[in-house]
Amino acid sequence: MRSITPKTQKRTSKNGTPIYSGTRIIGYVDGGTFYKRISFSTGLLKQPPAIMNDIDALKDAELLGATLENVTDRDTGNIYTAAISLIWQRPIYKNYGYGEQIGLALREWTKNGEPPASMPIKAAKPAPEAVQARLL
Repeated sequence: MRSITPKTQKRTSKNGTPIYSGTRIIGYVDGGTFYKRISFSTGLLKQPPAIMNDIDALKDAELLGATLENVTDRDTGNIYTAAISLIWQRPIYKNYGYGEQIGLALREWTKNGEPPASMPIKAAKPAPEAVQARLL
């Protein structure tokens, strides 16, 4: 595995510890979360729709203590969040010719704090008093 940061770069920034892909900063880790910004119009895997990561960058984020990934869509401002462990459990792999990528289907991410589309919404259970009253 490569080093987390190039030797010529600072190790911390005002936002946290930067994460690199090659020599380019692609995000940062702060408080157990890996933050990055992408333009969904150009940076999203189209089929199936998925948010992709450089595998080494994701491993580096984990080494720095990240357990969540938070991705902001530059086009809309929407914020997508997923557990990094879920990315490893339900991976989509892709190689564009410049390094192995790992991703998670868009339906698996929370969007702006709402539950993921893949998570069924449970019907509310009636209060015990209501069930008891029907039995009488």
